[in-house]
Amino acid sequence: MGRWAERAAELAAEASIRRGDDASDQANGANGTNGMGALPLSVSQGLMRLRTMRPPRRLLTPANWAGVVADAEALVVEGWAGQALRLGWQPIELFGVSDDFDGLAVWLNARKMVLLDERMAIAIDIGGRSRFYFNRRAPDRATVMLWEWAR
Repeated sequence: MGRWAERAAELAAEASIRRGDDASDQANGANGTNGMGALPLSVSQGLMRLRTMRPPRRLLTPANWAGVVADAEALVVEGWAGQALRLGWQPIELFGVSDDFDGLAVWLNARKMVLLDERMAIAIDIGGRSRFYFNRRAPDRATVMLWEWAR
């Protein structure tokens, strides 16, 4: 079995242990904080602001913004953001955006995260037929957090 397949099996086992059979744990995050307990306070507060912010003028449609917000929240609620931070990712790599850089939340574009390590993330499309790879790279100087970009 390859390294990614082994890691995927480990993560699936961990997720099923964390998830258990209690649907309320899934809805509230593993620690009852909607997954935000492991995030820096400034990030948690920023993500909470995203829910009520209007779409930035730079986006073509408000639906795009709703999708970005949903993907950012999914990263947190599903535990991917906390895992990324523990692996050395910076919050700006997860929730940053600029004209030349999309953080993981923007890149997801309604894809489902399936694997993450210290160098990359893998997501699949809704049908699960295609894999997409997000390789970590340094954000450019103009990169800001989503909740700052929307101002």
